[in-house]
Amino acid sequence: MPRFPDKLAEPNPRTGFLTHEQYEALQKAACKHPSLKALLAVAYNFGFRKSELLGLRVSQVDLSARTIQLRPGETKSGQGRTVVMTDDVYPLLAECLKGRKPSDSVFTWKDGRRVKDFRGTWRKMCESANIDLLLHDFRRTAVRNLIRAGVSRDVAWRISGHETDSIFSRYNITEENDLADAARKLEISRKLAAANAGRNK
Repeated sequence: MPRFPDKLAEPNPRTGFLTHEQYEALQKAACKHPSLKALLAVAYNFGFRKSELLGLRVSQVDLSARTIQLRPGETKSGQGRTVVMTDDVYPLLAECLKGRKPSDSVFTWKDGRRVKDFRGTWRKMCESANIDLLLHDFRRTAVRNLIRAGVSRDVAWRISGHETDSIFSRYNITEENDLADAARKLEISRKLAAANAGRNK
């Protein structure tokens, strides 16, 4: 019998990221679809999976507490999680919830149909914004943005809902720009230290 390795090599993850300018371009391209604007905002800020976004119900959004709740058993990991809405997410979701019952879907087309498959619309939006991205790229971008904003690794992990630390690490990919930014921060730190040392002499 052939000997199988203890652990099979995992395929390399996609390494594309969404810049803020690209996000704004996509939001502009989605202006005819209010629900998609809200969906993009949630994906960009919190990295929700596509299934978590499309399965979101009105009862899971608490406008008074400004929270979105993913219930246990309805996520890939089976664990629930709650996020607090940012100032850009709140008004977009509030608009989606107007006149809706608790059991209604949050993201619907203008005729009230639940958004299920929007591949055609997504393709047109990407063409209009002149970018080539997958919705899942928002998940990786959200992780990176959280870490860059100074959110602790544990909190970022709770928000994104990754199953393991190793998977989270695969999404928290470092680019050359990150390394350059780290070098700049080191230089600033050293200059501040030198200046403080000079004043203390």
